[in-house]
Amino acid sequence: MNRAIETVVITGASAGVGRAVAQKFAKHGAHIALLARSADGLEAARKEVEEVGCKAIAIIVYVADAEHVEAAAVLHRLAIGQSHRRGQDCLGFARSHSRPHRF
Repeated sequence: MNRAIETVVITGASAGVGRAVAQKFAKHGAHIALLARSADGLEAARKEVEEVGCKAIAIIVYVADAEHVEAAAVLHRLAIGQSHRRGQDCLGFARSHSRPHRF
């Protein structure tokens, strides 16, 4: 990662690979939007990211539903500020059966 603060959106962030990816990006100083279905797992992942000094937002979402993903994108943009435009340095990491989604 470069020195600029990056924004990363990670689906499946409550456990497994998604949570590990969140921890890795947090160690590099990224702002992170954590998306998953598990509220408890998301809250724990959010705390882990914030413990290393990074900003995080946890959003409960079912990524198989396009409307849920779009709603999560809106929440994320509102959380990081209106100046962040769709597709600007923000890439979602999805589980293996999905493809990346620009927010």
